[in-house]
Amino acid sequence: MCEVLETRHTPLERLIALLPDPNMPDTRTNDEMWHGKPSPLYTALTEAMPVLRKQADGCPVCVFAALRQAKIPADRDLFDLKAECKAALEDVGRTDI
Repeated sequence: MCEVLETRHTPLERLIALLPDPNMPDTRTNDEMWHGKPSPLYTALTEAMPVLRKQADGCPVCVFAALRQAKIPADRDLFDLKAECKAALEDVGRTDI
């Protein structure tokens, strides 16, 4: 995908290093969970995603690979591979793939 988007390839290890620890403890109280307070992992991931996208030079496949290798389950509201690939390809005028 990096070649199609004509972006640089960032080493996966550098991308993974930007992500939060997937094993971070959930410190929310029952009341906080009941009222929908996001988990610490979700909050950390929300903060990390813009940085990850920038460091991946906008390549959604690199972002996906980093998330998978780090064993981080990303909700679709944070990362939707299909939608991001489609948008990235449209940005470079490649709708033929």
